[in-house]
Amino acid sequence: MPLMRMAPAPNTALAGTTRPTASAIAYNLAGLAVLAALVAVAAAYLLDFHMASHSGPPPAQTMTTLVSRTIGGRELRIPLDWFRGEASPKDEFASQVELRAALALEGLDRPATIDVTLLPRSRVRPSAMLLDTVYLRDFGSETLRGAPGLVGKRLLPERGLGETVWYDPLSPAPFVAKCMAPVETGAPGRCLRSVVLPSGVGAVYAFDDTVLEGWMGFDAVVKRMMTTIGAW
Repeated sequence: MPLMRMAPAPNTALAGTTRPTASAIAYNLAGLAVLAALVAVAAAYLLDFHMASHSGPPPAQTMTTLVSRTIGGRELRIPLDWFRGEASPKDEFASQVELRAALALEGLDRPATIDVTLLPRSRVRPSAMLLDTVYLRDFGSETLRGAPGLVGKRLLPERGLGETVWYDPLSPAPFVAKCMAPVETGAPGRCLRSVVLPSGVGAVYAFDDTVLEGWMGFDAVVKRMMTTIGAW
């Protein structure tokens, strides 16, 4: 009887294994790309949170301390960092208030530093009044050239300390400032302008003579400053 040769049994382990298709590989790569993007976004959020937690508040949230000063019966609310030198943060009455501010004036290429002294009305003689009652009779004959629109006159030596008065001759309420020559060579001279504000508070402004180049806008700019603190 002839022998029957049996066919070998199929290898089930090999039969159950399939080779990955190109679409499956692409799907897996896309999934890895999405996962990497999520990790990057999470890292960015963590970095942003870390930086925010170690930085100060944004400028818009920074509050300036306001203090009260009552002068000549007028209560003023003034930012503490406007005071010259150290100032008490407590509200109080004052015989004078000394401030300093950097103000932008048209005609100047940088902000001008203005020192302001606020006083009761009885202690201030406005510069425009002094022009009519004192300065005019003490002028020398020479007329000086300066900022456009201003006339400069030196006070007679026996009437002053070498000061020069600069004023607008065309206005019924003129801009007037008295300036002293610089003490050191190359340094700017110093000028004073005094006014009585509509509130009754007196103000004396001190500034370098270079500020005279922006004299036309001077009063409007300091008016905004005085209005801010309630002095106008």
